[in-house]
Amino acid sequence: MSFIRPELLTALARRQDHAWAIAGLVTGALVMWRGVGTMAPFLTIFGGGIAVLSAVLWVAHRQRAAFRREVTQPGIVQIDEAQISYYGPETGGVVDRDALIRVDLVSGGDGRARWALYHSDGSPVSIPLAAEGADKLVDLLMSLPRVEVGAALSALDRGRVGLVTVWTRAP
Repeated sequence: MSFIRPELLTALARRQDHAWAIAGLVTGALVMWRGVGTMAPFLTIFGGGIAVLSAVLWVAHRQRAAFRREVTQPGIVQIDEAQISYYGPETGGVVDRDALIRVDLVSGGDGRARWALYHSDGSPVSIPLAAEGADKLVDLLMSLPRVEVGAALSALDRGRVGLVTVWTRAP
């Protein structure tokens, strides 16, 4: 029997990455402070490195969390190596990362957004952000050169209706 409500446990589990990053940031800052206080350059550099790495991880987790949605839309996204597969009730498709031409984020304003993956092998594949496994797609998209994550984040934050091009292959 748990004394913590299941909704709270679910919310805490979603924020677990943030908590570890903040704990690393605090630990790194304390080690760095100790190194400065005792004039130990190794501790200062080591603590600073931990703090910087934790801050970078916190920003990455925060960006990934912005794209994470509860699974409320049908479909399953699987990523194997660099191949994206989407199995939906009405549509679906398979896209190879190297065949991508353009990636758009299409928002309807009602909280339902989707990725539109355009590729050279066929028709575009539309993947809802709230499909199962769609949060793993963000990691793959972050590996693309010159990806515009800020534009996608601002579109999601504002809840505006429209299309935002997140990435385009260089000519």
